[in-house]
Amino acid sequence: MAGGLGDLFKQIITALGGGSQYNELDYNAELIAKMIMTEAGNAPDNDLEMIAIANVVKNRNKEGKGYRKGSGKTDIEEIIMGKNQFKGLDDNPYIFKNPTKDEPSKLKYNKALDIAKGVLSGDIADNTGGATSFNKDSQGKSTKNAPNRGDKRINYGEHYFFHDTEELDYKDVIRQF
Repeated sequence: MAGGLGDLFKQIITALGGGSQYNELDYNAELIAKMIMTEAGNAPDNDLEMIAIANVVKNRNKEGKGYRKGSGKTDIEEIIMGKNQFKGLDDNPYIFKNPTKDEPSKLKYNKALDIAKGVLSGDIADNTGGATSFNKDSQGKSTKNAPNRGDKRINYGEHYFFHDTEELDYKDVIRQF
């Protein structure tokens, strides 16, 4: 479906006279920040890990195919809400619904939100070389949804980032960071 539900939602909001109230970047950034909290909310503070998680969502959106999508107002929301697409979201739905339950969580969420906005706006570069997936498997073993990438993965914090079907371009990642 060309344009997707996100474009249809924007057209409806604009037609109803509410276009100026709807800020897609902020909406998407909030969704990504919540998703980051489900994936890395309990991990030690690691900006590069949060940047990489946000870039996986952005890279999937850019790629536009090959991932199960859920329902949502925007393409980013459809990607995040896809069934079995992000383990943290499946395992920690309560964190997604309330990512700022206490002061430490609120501080981490605000950092994740700033990172998500930076990634979506292009102010923060992709530190994954185009990764579209990640997991916590330090051995790089194959699973049903994650082929063995061995040393073709990038590690930030507790997560290993990779592209589902192709090798990552490491030389660009090393130059950026």
